[in-house]
Amino acid sequence: MQEGRDLTQHVNIFNQIIIDLTQLDVKIEDEDKAMILLCSLPSSYEHMVTTLTYGKETIKVEEIIATLLAHNQRRQNTGESSHADGLYVKGNHDRGRKSENEGSGRRNSRSKSRGKKTFRCYKCKKPRHMKGDCSKWKKESDDKHDASSKTVNVVQNENLDCSDGDMLSISTTQFTNAWILDSECSYHITPNKDWFSTYMFVNSGSVYLGDDRCCNIVGIGEFKIKVYDGTVRTLCDVGHIPDLKKNLVSLSTLHKNGLIPKADEDRETIRIVKCALTVMKGKITVGNIYKLLGSTVVGGAHSVESYDDNTNLWHMRLGHLSEREMVELHKRNLLHGVKSCKLDFCEFCVLGK
Repeated sequence: MQEGRDLTQHVNIFNQIIIDLTQLDVKIEDEDKAMILLCSLPSSYEHMVTTLTYGKETIKVEEIIATLLAHNQRRQNTGESSHADGLYVKGNHDRGRKSENEGSGRRNSRSKSRGKKTFRCYKCKKPRHMKGDCSKWKKESDDKHDASSKTVNVVQNENLDCSDGDMLSISTTQFTNAWILDSECSYHITPNKDWFSTYMFVNSGSVYLGDDRCCNIVGIGEFKIKVYDGTVRTLCDVGHIPDLKKNLVSLSTLHKNGLIPKADEDRETIRIVKCALTVMKGKITVGNIYKLLGSTVVGGAHSVESYDDNTNLWHMRLGHLSEREMVELHKRNLLHGVKSCKLDFCEFCVLGK
């Protein structure tokens, strides 16, 4: 806007430009609209612009327009013109240092520079730029984006033919020998065969990993784990997957067997409790992963079995179904690989009762 032009007409032209851009699907933020309007004002409005922008987190173009029009109306009512640079022009003319055209050009250039100096970024409070051009704001946005993409816990929970269970894919190279408490894993699983205290070969069962790999369960057995208080606990129905990289304790499996996960008040510790007894504890680590507090008791497999009867496997798959109900399913040929429905002693079934 040039000095001497009517402010109301200038605002109308500005609104018409915004409407035309909107019809062209050009989206401009409300704060940017306000800053564009303020930048277009001459230097005579410098103090007004400073008043409207100083100390405010956000500005709205509607408020800016209303304030400017009200200010312009007051000036007209008191007999003042909508510009206030007459003395400045006259002073240059009387001094005779520059011609009227040269003075006008200098005045216009100073108007633009002065107007720009008055604007401050709402993020860093520094002059001469807006929030969209602020290096501090861009750096914080990039840091937030990088932090959110450093560690990704990927869970695929799709009904695919090759998948009998789901598990968590942990993007870290740590926890090779530790046990991870996982809420999405369908079974207790591990790649370490040497850790089993009892072991049985199986020929069916698989899990679908987060990187689209389908890994077979080649065996199941029991683990002995020395927990936080020195007590040795037995982890039953643990699946052996050689292609796996982590040892996962299924919280859903523990919950089915009456062991309830509870978070402590410090928001860093999770306790696995049964009634009033704390059976296990986990501590949150890097990447918001809960690591079991304890260590595996390694002593080799005391007993190893290998046969094709999948009765115990189907018993676990069906949520520890009773032997009588499994016989009914077996009569209907619904249990693949089951030769007899004779179940071995199941500790979790006893605890569940």
